[in-house]
Amino acid sequence: ELRLTHNLIATSAGFPTLMEIYDKDPILKLRKEFCNYIKGKEVDVNGSFDKVVQSIEWKFSDRVKIKENRGRKQIEVFLEDPNNKKLYDLVKDKDFSEVKKIYFDKDNLISDKKEVDELGSTPSKRDRIIRHLFKIQSIVKMYNEKNYNEFIHRTSFKVRTIDDKRQIQEKINCLSSMSNKTIGDVINYADKSGLCLKDDSINDFIRENDYLYERVSMVNYSEFINLYNYLEGFSPLATQHKIKGEEFKNVLVIMDNGKWNDYNFEYLLDPKNKKCNDSVLRRTTKLFYVCCTRAMENLVVCCENPSDPMVKTAEVWFGKDNCFKIEEI
Repeated sequence: ELRLTHNLIATSAGFPTLMEIYDKDPILKLRKEFCNYIKGKEVDVNGSFDKVVQSIEWKFSDRVKIKENRGRKQIEVFLEDPNNKKLYDLVKDKDFSEVKKIYFDKDNLISDKKEVDELGSTPSKRDRIIRHLFKIQSIVKMYNEKNYNEFIHRTSFKVRTIDDKRQIQEKINCLSSMSNKTIGDVINYADKSGLCLKDDSINDFIRENDYLYERVSMVNYSEFINLYNYLEGFSPLATQHKIKGEEFKNVLVIMDNGKWNDYNFEYLLDPKNKKCNDSVLRRTTKLFYVCCTRAMENLVVCCENPSDPMVKTAEVWFGKDNCFKIEEI
C-alpha cells in the first residue's frame, strides 16, 4: 500500500506515538513560536525556560486565535492542555539556552538509510537511540532465525560454555516477551542481560537529550517493533520513494491527497483549474506516474466525486470505454 507520506503510514503501521513525538513535539513548537515572537525585541533570555517565557506579555499573532483567546497569554492557553503541562514540566527548570538547543525531527526516526549508505559516505539521520533499538531488535531477529554466527558477532554477551547458550536462550525469550513493556524497560534489560550494552555514546546521548529520551523511553516497545518492521520492508506499507523500480501484476490507485497540501489530484486531472498550483501539480504528476508505471497487467484508478473536466481528462488518458461510474452498493 503506497501512501503519500510517512505520517499517513504511521498509524496504519502501528507507530503513531513515536511519529507524534518526533514530528509534532509541542515544546519544540512552543519554543519556535516564542523565539520568533521575541526576535528583534530586547528580552532578557538569562535564566530558566519558564522564567524567560513567563517574563513577557506574549500574545497570539494569529487573528483567529486572538479572537478565541482575547486578553490571555499564549503560554496560559498552552498549559491548559494536560499533556502540554506534563511536557512543559520536563523543561521549565532547564536553562533557556539549553532548551533552545533541543532539536529533533522525523528524519531522526524514519530515515530510510541504515547506519550508512552503500558507499559508506553518508551517515544515517536516525539518532543514536533509534539505532540502538534497531541493534536490539536485529539481535533478537538473528537469534530467532538461527543466524547464530551473525548473532554472536552483534551481541555483547560472550558465549564460552553450554550454560552460556542456555542463558542466551532464556534472555532472548525474555526480551521477545517484552513487547508490552516500555522502550526504556527494554533498553535497560538488554543492557543488564549483556545482550546489548549501553556504551558511552548511548549514555552520552541520553544525558545530552534527556527530554527526548524521557518521551521515547515511555512508549510501548511494540511501537518500535512495528517501526522496525516497516523500515526493514516487512510491512506492506510504503511511500513512493521505496517502490521505485518495483512492479506488480495488479495496481489500484486511489486518488486521495490525505489532506496533504503538497499534492492535489484535482489539479492533475483539471490543470486549467484557476486554483491550480504549478509546483503542487508537478509533484502530483510525478507521484501519479510512479503509481501507474508499477502495473504489469492491470491498472485501476479510482477517484471519488470527480468534476466533469476531470472525467473528460480521464477519458482522454484511458479511453472512454475504460471509464466507469461506480454506483453505491
